[in-house]
Amino acid sequence: MSPSEAFNAGTAFARLAGEVQNVEELHRLSAVLTVGTIHAGGSPNAIPEEATVAGTIRTMTEPQRQMIHTRLRQVANGVATAHDCTVRLEIRRGEPILESDAELAAGIGRHLGAQGYEVREFRSYGSDDFAFYASAARAVMIFTGMPAASGNLHASTFAPDEQAVGRVATAMLTGYLVSAQVLAGGGREAGSQPIRNREAGPPQVRLG
Repeated sequence: MSPSEAFNAGTAFARLAGEVQNVEELHRLSAVLTVGTIHAGGSPNAIPEEATVAGTIRTMTEPQRQMIHTRLRQVANGVATAHDCTVRLEIRRGEPILESDAELAAGIGRHLGAQGYEVREFRSYGSDDFAFYASAARAVMIFTGMPAASGNLHASTFAPDEQAVGRVATAMLTGYLVSAQVLAGGGREAGSQPIRNREAGPPQVRLG
């Protein structure tokens, strides 16, 4: 078979990588889909028979996640039909959606606010193992702000000053005491809904 007649898996999957970015729900729901790798063939002068595309999906709610999964399957099957090839879509579920308990977050926010901290809601497309705990029990994730001079959180040179450490300790102790009080009181306030990550700003304490 001549090169002009041969099926080129690379062409089909390059189109797939582009088409998934045009899924309407991604933009309407502000979801994030990242194509991280595309692999096809091993030689510059040989047409590949197979190709693989890998990436990540980030959404804010579980229904959004399910909707994006469905649309991805539809797009993948459509590209396969257009190029007369087969496709196998494998979706590996990562961490659950992290949702802080509304009542606990509100109580912690009020008490930190009374101590002079500015508290505001924080949403992030990051993922965290803590979400497994939050999906099994009432929980709140707290983020604390740091001066730029402290460096990158994930760098080996990260060095928060004593004031920053104190703010973290204050946030953690406040979270513990408020949660203990709420849980000891029994039950969830009527009508409370999950709140995704809360953040406390100046003076440099974030709540999540």
